[in-house]
Amino acid sequence: MSAVLISRETVTADNYGPAVSVVTWILVVSAVLGVLLKVGLGISARVPIGSDDATLIFATVLSIAQSITVSIQIPNGVGRHRESLTGAQLDRFEKAEYAASLLFIASLASSKISILVLLRRITPISSHRRLTLAMGVFIATWSVASLFASAFRCTLPTAWKVLHNQCFNQISFSVSYASLNLITEVALIGIPTYIVWNVHISRRRKYVVIGCFGARLAVIGPIIAQVIQLNGLRSTTDITFDSWPYYISNQLVLNLSLLTVCVPSIKNFLIGLESGMIQTGDFRLRKSGTTTAASNSTNPTSSNNNHPSLRLHTLANANNEDASPVVVADGEPPHDRRSINGDTVGSRLPSDASTVASVESSSENPNWGDSPSSESKIVRTTEWRVEFQPQGKAI
Repeated sequence: MSAVLISRETVTADNYGPAVSVVTWILVVSAVLGVLLKVGLGISARVPIGSDDATLIFATVLSIAQSITVSIQIPNGVGRHRESLTGAQLDRFEKAEYAASLLFIASLASSKISILVLLRRITPISSHRRLTLAMGVFIATWSVASLFASAFRCTLPTAWKVLHNQCFNQISFSVSYASLNLITEVALIGIPTYIVWNVHISRRRKYVVIGCFGARLAVIGPIIAQVIQLNGLRSTTDITFDSWPYYISNQLVLNLSLLTVCVPSIKNFLIGLESGMIQTGDFRLRKSGTTTAASNSTNPTSSNNNHPSLRLHTLANANNEDASPVVVADGEPPHDRRSINGDTVGSRLPSDASTVASVESSSENPNWGDSPSSESKIVRTTEWRVEFQPQGKAI
C-alpha cells in the first residue's frame, strides 16, 4: 500500500505566511457565515432582500475575491525575506497585492454603505435620512478617490510594480486611508446612537439596540494596529517579511466590518424598536392563506401576556374570493382573549365557531415622517370589529 504524503507549510522564523493564510480564511469564512445567517433569517421571515442586503452580499463577494488574492501573495512573498524570492515570485506578489488593495477598498466601502442603507430604511425622520445620505455620499466619494489613487499608484503601464517602479509614497497613502477609515467607523457608531436615543422605548432596550450598532467598535482596534504597523514599515528594507502583521490587520478590518453589519440587521433586534419609528415591523393582513404573527402586547388593555401567541389566518369561502382574517391561538380551538370595548373575552368559543377580526378604522398623523421624534407615529388609534361565526359561514 502506497502512502501519499502532502507537505504543508508551517510557521517558521523565516516564514510567517502560513499564519496569515490561516487567519485570512478563518475570518472570511466567519464573515460569509454571518452574512448567510442574516440573509437566511430574512428569507425565513418572508422579508424580501433589500438594498442593504444586496450591498452586503456584494461586499462579501468582493471580500472573498480579496482573500483569494492574498492567498496568492502568501507563497510568493508575504512573511518571507525578499532575498529568498525569485523574480517571478515578486512579480506575482506585486500583481496580487495590486488586485487585493483595490478589492479591499471596494469591499470595505460597500459594507459601510450597507449599514447606512439599513439606517435610512428604518427611520422615517427626514433629518435622519439626510444625515445618512450625506455620510453615504462622503464614503462613496472618498472610496472612489482612494480606488483611483490605488489604481494609478505607479507609472503606467506597470502600475502594480510597487517594488520596482516609480510610485508615490504607499505608506503615507495607506496611513491616510486608515485614518479616514477610523473616522467613518466612529461616525457609523454615532449616527445610529443619535437616531435611537430619542425613540420612545425603554432605556434598557435603547442600550441593547445601540450595542448592536456599537459592535463596530471591534473594527477600531485593528485600524489602530494598521496605522502603528504602517509607521513601522517606513524604514524597512525587507517589506515582504516585515509586512505580515499588517496583512493580518487588513483582514481583521475587512471581515469584522462585514460581520458587524450583520448584528443590527437581524430582524429580532429591529422588532425591539417597534415604537412606530420602525417601518419594517408593520403587521399586515394578507390574503390567499398567508399567515402573519401578531403579539397580544399590541393591545394596551390586555393584562395577560402569558397566553399562546395569536395568529391571523385567512378564512376563505368557496363563494367569495376575498378572505377574512381569523384570530386563532396556536394549538388551541378558536377563541379570543383580547379586550373588546373594555371587557376581556377569555372564554373558549364553541368548536364550530371562529373569531373574525377586521379593521374598522385607523387614524394616524399624516405628517409623522416630518416629526423630530417618533411620538407622532406612536399615537395611533385602531378600532377592531370582532364577531363570532360558525365555521363554513362567511360574514
